[in-house]
Amino acid sequence: MNRFGKGLFLTALLLALGGLTAAQGQEGSRGFINAREFAESQGIAYQWFPMQKMLVLTKGTRLMRLVVDQTQAVVDNQPFTLPSAPRLEDGQVMVPARSIIQVFGVASTQPPPPGPIAPPPPPPGPPPATIIDPGPPPAAPPAGPEAGPEAGTGAILVTARHSIREDHTRVVLEFDGNVSFTTETPGPGKFKLRINGCRNLIPTKRSNPVGRDLKGVSYNSGPNRQGLVVNFDLHEGGKPPTIETVGNPFRMILSFYGPAGATPASATPAIATGTTPVAAVASAAPAMPKTAIASSVPSLVTAPSQLTALSPQAPKPLPEISIDVPLATLSRSIFQGRAIIIEPAHGGNDKGATVPGLPSEKEITLAIGLELQRTLRKMGFSAFLLRSGDTDIPADRRQAAINKAGGDLFVSLHVGASADEGQEGAACFWYDPKGINLEVDTGGKLSPQLVFTEWAQTTRFDLARFLGQKIRDRLVSHLGAKDRGALGLPLLPLQFLIYPGVTIEVGMLSHPQEGPRLATKGYQEAAAKAIANGIVDFFNGIRLNP
Repeated sequence: MNRFGKGLFLTALLLALGGLTAAQGQEGSRGFINAREFAESQGIAYQWFPMQKMLVLTKGTRLMRLVVDQTQAVVDNQPFTLPSAPRLEDGQVMVPARSIIQVFGVASTQPPPPGPIAPPPPPPGPPPATIIDPGPPPAAPPAGPEAGPEAGTGAILVTARHSIREDHTRVVLEFDGNVSFTTETPGPGKFKLRINGCRNLIPTKRSNPVGRDLKGVSYNSGPNRQGLVVNFDLHEGGKPPTIETVGNPFRMILSFYGPAGATPASATPAIATGTTPVAAVASAAPAMPKTAIASSVPSLVTAPSQLTALSPQAPKPLPEISIDVPLATLSRSIFQGRAIIIEPAHGGNDKGATVPGLPSEKEITLAIGLELQRTLRKMGFSAFLLRSGDTDIPADRRQAAINKAGGDLFVSLHVGASADEGQEGAACFWYDPKGINLEVDTGGKLSPQLVFTEWAQTTRFDLARFLGQKIRDRLVSHLGAKDRGALGLPLLPLQFLIYPGVTIEVGMLSHPQEGPRLATKGYQEAAAKAIANGIVDFFNGIRLNP
């Protein structure tokens, strides 16, 4: 809708509401408007949180928070009284039209009524790939012993962030312009990155990647205080990272593999990024049927999807096998009908892990997912697939789709792969927020740090951990698989989920014996039943407060 059309839309609304006043208390059916339709017509970001029955609307710096059946709203952290409470009609949020037009329409430039600052809204849960908004370039560091080079021309290192994957640590350096670089290995366990055309020393927005794959990192100025030098200290046996550059914005992506890992033959894929405002992310994903939603969760593989480092002598699939897995019994009827959302990872153009001579990861996870859905329904649960065929959706819509599905539990199905063919076994992962810092100043009311902190404080990570442990136990006992652990990691695909979820690696496709077993129908069916038994164990072990 163009600007002229929007003006007509607002004018028609105001004329229709001309005879209504806030003093009437009840506006009647004509005094309410569909919030989603209004938001879409006016370019307003729309976020709906069904568990809290809360609606958050944002446009520019203006933010409005409403709760169904409550007349007290919040506009820009100031209390705002509605003439009538918002209500639900046929699944749509209906709000008092005059009030929403006052805030976002012809009166949007006027400040809301004064009052005490209200508490910030609960976390909206955007996809992690878009939660970091670099905002305006930071000022140059102050002069002094720790200061960077003098102000001049050149790009600025806006953000230095990292993420920990199952087999490597990924460091992302994001600039506000293009730079060039060279690398050096001055000695064992040392890696030096020289960045030319960069004029600040230490980024104001950074996270510390020191841990499993990195021993230390330091930032220094180059010769004559020009450029930037980043020194990485590697653990004994560590290798120099793979480096990839992407644009818009310009980023350098370094993948560090620890002593136990292996450097892939090509650089790992770049992290999806964007500068979509935090409050606008959830509105980007339209509603879609629960049984037809596709998936594009990043894989927990230990090498690129095409394992070029593997031996060309690929193992041939074993003859069909059969594993007897008796189904567990749900002992508490109160949990009958609980909804389990199943994600067979990858799909479409995203094959996931591949090994010559074997089905791809996307085919194996779909087969296990379909069998898991049938088994769970047989046990008395409601079970829904995020994809039921060879389809895919963009990663930035994935989490919105999962949260909209409204399940009680979420399980993401994977098979792993590694350049080390000796790696085998089953593993489960849940989200662990420890060590994550998103101190990024976006200049808005909903900073990434606020969103992440409130989500972390209100999420039951203990339930996800309990679920992961139960599923891992069943996979190991039923399949005779090696126990690779039930671990908590800050995995991006599990971030900002509003109900307990885990990522499951049923086995390693790259293992000479386990890979062919994963390709057989009997093993896939046994894996699905083992996972279903783990879910039953989870509900049987839950104790509800009276």
